Amino acid sequence: MSKTKSKDALPLSYRARRFWQGSLQRIYQQEALRGRLDGVYRGPRHVTFKVRLADSTAHKRAVKVAESFALDAGVKNIVSMRYKGHIIYQIELPNTYWKSYTRDDCEGLVIGFGDMKRPVEFGFSPPHTLVAGTTDSGKTETEKSIITALAQNYTPEQMQLIIVDPHHDYEEFSNLAHLVGPIASDGNDIRAAIGYASKILIYRRSNNLRIDKVPDLPRVVLAIDEADANIVLKYKENVTDVAALASEARKFGVNLIVGVQKPTHQKMPDILDKLNHKLVGLVDDAGLSARLTGRDGMECHKLTGYGDFIQIRGSHVVRFQVAQALPDTIEKLDKGLPTSWDNVENDWTEKLMNLPPSKKDEVEDELVIPEKSVGRPSLTLDMRLLARYIAHGPNHFSQATARKLLSPIAGFEVTRGVHTLHRDAAVEFMEEYKNIGPLDSGSGLVIGEPV
Repeated sequence: MSKTKSKDALPLSYRARRFWQGSLQRIYQQEALRGRLDGVYRGPRHVTFKVRLADSTAHKRAVKVAESFALDAGVKNIVSMRYKGHIIYQIELPNTYWKSYTRDDCEGLVIGFGDMKRPVEFGFSPPHTLVAGTTDSGKTETEKSIITALAQNYTPEQMQLIIVDPHHDYEEFSNLAHLVGPIASDGNDIRAAIGYASKILIYRRSNNLRIDKVPDLPRVVLAIDEADANIVLKYKENVTDVAALASEARKFGVNLIVGVQKPTHQKMPDILDKLNHKLVGLVDDAGLSARLTGRDGMECHKLTGYGDFIQIRGSHVVRFQVAQALPDTIEKLDKGLPTSWDNVENDWTEKLMNLPPSKKDEVEDELVIPEKSVGRPSLTLDMRLLARYIAHGPNHFSQATARKLLSPIAGFEVTRGVHTLHRDAAVEFMEEYKNIGPLDSGSGLVIGEPV
């Protein structure tokens, strides 16, 4: 029996260098290109070739020959790009060679691994993150990995989390202790959640509460999945608030994580260009890849999907495989019982916005780090409001009309919670009023009749 190893049994690194010596060099010669192989690296689903050209002005031609390489090698895709003085070719491996990772493989804020299993970390510099990709790109799993990493490394006192989830993909985080309010999925809760983050920014900015000057100031992380969905964009205030957060919130410790599929600048004006920490997975075409990455030639439409992503952070670019957050890992995170958004709005946000300057120091801790409460506290009926709901009929006022017409009378904003409380109280009062009969007091007096 021959002791010669079969082609498939040869080490992958050896086979990769043989590929350079054969296919790549031959195609370079055909295209009149000259270059030196500076490194070969094993990635989770690809092999990276790092080539330095003899003539740096030939980089455009060198990038374009990737299609010829793919045909010659018999592989589906080769991602090619110019990066820091080199031409990078990333040749997709057969899926039998693919490697996967979970959060059990990670430490700290690591969210995945690149070439040679180098860790890729999430961070707040740049302060705002774009997570983009089409169906089956792994976008949702990437966001879940980020949320899990944050919850593992920050206490609820160090980080407050707001999740906007129109498609109900994040329900396993519903009792996470870091949540300010419940995961927002319907239109009203989405508006309340984004508005809350905006109010935090306004308060911190007006009081110059900067993350670098106030050591105990908790971060507020607003994670919006499917940010380009109609249910998120239907309120113009949502777009305005997110744009303001993307522009101004960095110094005040309010950070965005925005997940999208096919965003446009028309739908999300003044937002996309300010999400400078970019995590982009498989997309539909080269044009969308360029729009999302902010660079031509990233070729994210050639990625394999299912967690195969490119991270762009300033001048740093790395392709990596996302570490999946498994259900048992999420189950081990700190648990809590987030209060309702009505509770958040009514219990302390209004106080935060209207607090007299002389009282700010006395209750700053309460306002900046609201205590978690169990259940929903009772709201106080205001007789001025209740009288009007009874006089005009409980259903006379919509929420918007009540806010506009009754807030000046009450002296405070009539929020959804205040409106619902007084409307229901009016209904209950009127039903009970119908059931009252004559008083047997000996006076002949009947309630409801003139004396």
